[in-house]
Amino acid sequence: MSATKHHSRPITGTGKVLVLQTDAAVPVRLAEKLLDSETRSVIPFSSVAHAGVESEQSALSEIDRPAADVLPLGQGLGNITLDKASEVAITELLNAVRVANGQAACLWLEAGDYNVLEGLYGHQAGLELMGLVEARLSGCLREKDFLCRLSSNEFVIVLTDLKDRDDAVRIADRLLAHGSGIYRTAGFELHVQCSAGATLYPFDAAEPYQLLRYARMALPGLSPKQPRQCQFFSTALLARLRDRAWMTAELERAFERDRLVLHYQPQYAIDTQRVVAVEALVRLVSESGELIGPNHFIELAEQTGQILQLGRWVIEEACQQLGHWQQAGIGSMRMAVNVSPCQLMAKDFCAMVDAAVSNAGIRHSDLELEITECQLVENLPDVEQTLRKLTAKGVRVAVDDFGTGYSSLAYLLQLSIRTLKVDRAFITPISEDVRAGRIVNTIIAMARELGLGLTAEGIETEDQHRFLLESGCPLGQGYGFSRPQSAEVIERFLLF
Repeated sequence: MSATKHHSRPITGTGKVLVLQTDAAVPVRLAEKLLDSETRSVIPFSSVAHAGVESEQSALSEIDRPAADVLPLGQGLGNITLDKASEVAITELLNAVRVANGQAACLWLEAGDYNVLEGLYGHQAGLELMGLVEARLSGCLREKDFLCRLSSNEFVIVLTDLKDRDDAVRIADRLLAHGSGIYRTAGFELHVQCSAGATLYPFDAAEPYQLLRYARMALPGLSPKQPRQCQFFSTALLARLRDRAWMTAELERAFERDRLVLHYQPQYAIDTQRVVAVEALVRLVSESGELIGPNHFIELAEQTGQILQLGRWVIEEACQQLGHWQQAGIGSMRMAVNVSPCQLMAKDFCAMVDAAVSNAGIRHSDLELEITECQLVENLPDVEQTLRKLTAKGVRVAVDDFGTGYSSLAYLLQLSIRTLKVDRAFITPISEDVRAGRIVNTIIAMARELGLGLTAEGIETEDQHRFLLESGCPLGQGYGFSRPQSAEVIERFLLF
């Protein structure tokens, strides 16, 4: 795919790395005014004083209106169809609830990963196991409730004569607790974990098939960290699922139509305010022209596998941009790029980085790969070899969001980490919270003792800048110095 060169025009003429000659009392504000005097970004940023996060316009939003208005649904349950007897029984139950002006709930319950169990222990064992699950679930229900088995491990349950939502939650929790656990069948002891999606009648829908479809759609909203739970349907959940489908297609179209763009945020020396690096941050330009930030699509890209194509484009484009700047005489400057474990575990990742560096005419040491602390520690065995190969060639590795997830620092000994990035969660309160300041000072001292680089993220105020200056923090980045900007604006910033 061709690079979006109209977003990353190489500069002409020569220049040198910018040193902002500012009044020491107002180092951050002058940098802000400098950018404000230049051409604005395509993003309508708010003022620095009110900007805790980037205020990019997004096509994503929560929707609070009837579900049928959000995503019209037809009849049927995908590849599953209710048998006639079950359909009649559910319809009659709901009609009785309607006549009584009552409430009901429909549950779509999944019992374990049936395909895995069947593959390990055989078809007959799987059938016997699900029969035992059905018997346990039936034993938890009242006479006025309804249960039917739809497929291998999927059950539909209708709870009637409910007082309120809490009543439905209580019964659903009991079902999941009893349905989950150890089962003995075919000479094996097997563990089953149950989860359920649920809808409320008549609030979510009035038609049986629509209630069941919504209940089934609620299942993807379950948290992987809390698998045994009942997720109730809501229009907000439906909107998220709709947005997920929309964003997946939007991201694919972005690759095909060159609608990805990089913005760059300077990292600067806190004492001299000299720009020493820029961090490349990807944005997606939607079909309607809205600029969408990475927090809306990076996690999705990782889940769908699109992160490999996206990550390759970001690294290649960022290296090319740095090469253009170096050729134009900007001088020595690093390019920081965020990477995910999915990318680092790809077999061709090192070769891809080598090619990107070589084609751009830069050095491996000009490139810094940032990975969040949580992701690094959780995936260390899988990514360790790749990181060692890269650092051996001179690529710098930075730990992003340092201090937010783990107390163990063993990974600093295992890997050739070059830089720690202090999370904004510690920087934001340092003016008011003495403990936050002490934590930051401790991290600064530790980095100094270990010979590591340190960058403070999220610097937005003069007080934060002054604290870090007095504490000896070497580098920083944040809205107070510069927001992420297009390549054209950053060029003017560097050449000022």
